[in-house]
Amino acid sequence: MDGVDGLYIGPGDLSTALGIPGQWRAPAIFDAIRSRACYAGNRERSYLNVTINGIQPGREAEMSKGGDGRTFAVEAAGPSPIETIDIIRNGQTIHAIPGTGWRQKATWTDGEELASLALAPDSGAAFVYYYVRVRYQDATLAWSSPVWFRA
Repeated sequence: MDGVDGLYIGPGDLSTALGIPGQWRAPAIFDAIRSRACYAGNRERSYLNVTINGIQPGREAEMSKGGDGRTFAVEAAGPSPIETIDIIRNGQTIHAIPGTGWRQKATWTDGEELASLALAPDSGAAFVYYYVRVRYQDATLAWSSPVWFRA
């Protein structure tokens, strides 16, 4: 996290959206945003790094990649102590990890069978999506782009 600075693209001084590039040069940052490898926040700057079974936010994977469980690896830091790290599946909070300070690493595994959780759209393949939201004690929020698991 040392030396990491976000790309500010909000309309005011209270919103940020940050790409997660492989390198900190303008073309790589914009490529990260276009590929949805991003996180967003409100209020103060925060840092959020999430993978699910090694898959970065913004990506799609086959449900078979969800296998016996989806393991979330989360690293977050912000302007005040973390209240909770929320794991969200299909729009519902399924697990809340209590905060332990202003910077935290956490892992958690969702072991529920993906096929039984899939949303069935009017057209296209069934899917399950996950994202992570971090709540800080000063009301700052950060949230990742989703990872979609498709049938």
